[in-house]
Amino acid sequence: MESIAPVPLKHKIVARNSPDHLNTVEETRSERPISAEAFGSDLIWLIKQGSDPSVLAETARTLQDDLKKAALNPSRLPYVVKLADDFIGEGLGESKTEVEVDLFSDKWGEFTDKIHGATSLIGKTEPAAILQAISSLDTEQITELIIFHNNNFEKSRKAFEEKAPAWKNEFIQKAQAAIDSGQLPITRQQLEDRISLTNLDLGDGLGSPTSTTDRYGTFEDSTETAVIFQQTLREATGKKTFFHELTHAISGRAINILEPGQRYEGAGDNQRIGLRFLYPGSSPARIGLHWLNEARTESLAAQIAEVGATAYPSERQLFSLLLTSGSQPLDQKLFDEAYIEDYDPSLAPADRVPKWKAMYAAVNQAYAPGFLLKLDQYIKAKDLERIKAMLQAKSNAERAKAAEQPGGVEQALAQIQQNWRVIQEFKLLPRAA
Repeated sequence: MESIAPVPLKHKIVARNSPDHLNTVEETRSERPISAEAFGSDLIWLIKQGSDPSVLAETARTLQDDLKKAALNPSRLPYVVKLADDFIGEGLGESKTEVEVDLFSDKWGEFTDKIHGATSLIGKTEPAAILQAISSLDTEQITELIIFHNNNFEKSRKAFEEKAPAWKNEFIQKAQAAIDSGQLPITRQQLEDRISLTNLDLGDGLGSPTSTTDRYGTFEDSTETAVIFQQTLREATGKKTFFHELTHAISGRAINILEPGQRYEGAGDNQRIGLRFLYPGSSPARIGLHWLNEARTESLAAQIAEVGATAYPSERQLFSLLLTSGSQPLDQKLFDEAYIEDYDPSLAPADRVPKWKAMYAAVNQAYAPGFLLKLDQYIKAKDLERIKAMLQAKSNAERAKAAEQPGGVEQALAQIQQNWRVIQEFKLLPRAA
């Protein structure tokens, strides 16, 4: 049987807040709604439906596997630990009777010991020990853990609904002050236009156990939705994380949509948001300069919030080295102006992203032609090596050891400090189809 080659989809880049853009956002929101659902909510639904015990057990085992994956992911491991700590704290809390504490200890003693042993070292958590703790649970215990997590999520939802509108208003006021002081290269009108389209929502960091790109929240650019993870909402840094996601909302865009009459999953995805862009293809590796986009987003959000930057420390350190390690220093302003700049399809092709081009030209001059993309590809390749080592590991201990190895950004940091020209000579990865 002959295979039929797919018909290429026709795209076009449109202006921000144009009718084409607004219609696409609304269509994408209706097709891919972001809803505040907790990790394991499918199990809760099955329980309420009175599903067969075998189905419940299978779903619980799947969730257990997801927790194991999260434990091996540096960006999700803290959420697994927090879930365990909160659960143990509730079970052994001061409000519990002696009998209740004894019953909890009898059932959860092994799990409690493993969790406490895994986190006993100051400032360090042992992924292998967390993995063992999760693996020790039976399906009944996993179910109890998931019910506890979903109940906590509902409490966080109520807190989010109370805090989010006030935080958004505060962000706008402080962003306006940053504009007036020259810290934020955007006009008040642009700020108003961009933030007016933004939806606010609560998410769950455990809902994407293998994700390495969203650590504290996420910005869903196809639906213009700022999402903060419930684990972050409950921390002292929750408001600043919210500011981080709203900074994504006001960053520049190249908005890529399909021609009328064509649809596919992802139709509303932007070709560029801030300094992050998409290579051709559908692979997750097509995301370019994610590290740089997060570095500048975090720093700008911290400036707006008037607090110290805390997230993405390695990415911010790498950016600082990028500014100073070439043949001549780079001006941070070039990156911030490119971060804010919208692609303007109404202009001649050569004039549509002048700030973006100025940033690239400056990096090329300070280092070598194409260095920024070489650096990005170097980071991707090193991350891929670590992922392959994890997949090829034959035991939980080997898998955890591979997960603890430095990531691509950390390896790039070390290499630039030694000799950045090694990165320039790096062979580019083939573009994924």
